[in-house]
Amino acid sequence: QHNITNSGNQTIISIYSRPLKLLSDNNTTIEGWTGNSARIGWFGITQNNGNLITNITHLNLSDKCLINTNTNSRDNKCNTCPSNDIVIVDNLSCTPNIIKSTTATNISQGFVDASSINATASDQISYTITIKNTGSSSTLIELDDSLSDILEYSTLIDTGGGILNELTGELSWSNLILDAKSEQTRTFVIKILDNIPATAQGLSNPVSFDCKITNTFGNSINTNIDCPIQKTAETIIGKLPKIDLFGNLIFASVVTLTGVYFYTRSRQIKKEIRLIRKDTSAGTI
Repeated sequence: QHNITNSGNQTIISIYSRPLKLLSDNNTTIEGWTGNSARIGWFGITQNNGNLITNITHLNLSDKCLINTNTNSRDNKCNTCPSNDIVIVDNLSCTPNIIKSTTATNISQGFVDASSINATASDQISYTITIKNTGSSSTLIELDDSLSDILEYSTLIDTGGGILNELTGELSWSNLILDAKSEQTRTFVIKILDNIPATAQGLSNPVSFDCKITNTFGNSINTNIDCPIQKTAETIIGKLPKIDLFGNLIFASVVTLTGVYFYTRSRQIKKEIRLIRKDTSAGTI
C-alpha cells in the first residue's frame, strides 16, 4: 500500500502494488518500454496493459531531518524533531515505524497453513494480519487490506470488525491507536465458493482468475484453488512457448502440405483399388 499525500502530508488516496515475482518467474520476458526518472530511477511500462513497473521504492530523504549517530552531527533542520519529518537514529525513527505481516489458515482442512494445500469448494480460510510499531511514538492509523483477488473465488463471512468496500474490495479498520513498541492483530474469514467459477484468466491482469488467491499485507500469502477441469487446459495452453509470425507460417505450411499429401494419397489409393477390381472382374488377374 502506498499513501499519496499532499503538501500538508495528508493522505489523498492509497494505491496498491505487488511484487512482480507473483506474476511470473525470473525467465519470463515482459514486452514494454523503459524510462528513467530523477525521483525513482529506472522504470518500465508493460505493453499489454500499461502497468507501471518500478524497482523497490526508495525513501527520498532529501527534505528529511537526519541524525548521524556515528559522528553525532546534524544538518541545519535537526534542532527539533518535527512530526512530519523523519529522524534516523541507528535505523530507528522518532516517528512511528509500522511493520505489516499476514498469515492464513485453512480451517476446513484441519487448521493447516493455507499456502501448503489446495483450497477446495466451500473451504473456510482464516487470515490474520498484524501491524507492529517499532518506532518510539504512538500513532493513529487507518488499516486497509485489499481483498479484490481473494473475492474472485470466495465470499467474506467474518469481517473481524472491519468494513468491506464492495466496490474496491478493501477491508478497513478506522482510527486504530498503535502505541510505540506494540502490535495489534485483526482476523477475518473467507469461504471458497460452492461452485468455483471457470472464468478465463484476465488479459490486462494475468493474476485475475488464475486459480490462486493472494493476500498481500507486508508479505504475500498464495493459496491455490482446486479449479474446474476447464481451467487445467487453459493453464497448459498458457505455458506453451510463444511462436513468432515466421514460426507460425512454417507451422501452417507444414500442416497444409501434410493435409495435401494425405488427400492426394487417399485419392491415388482409391483409384488403384478401382483398377484392381476392374482387372479382377475381367479375369486378367
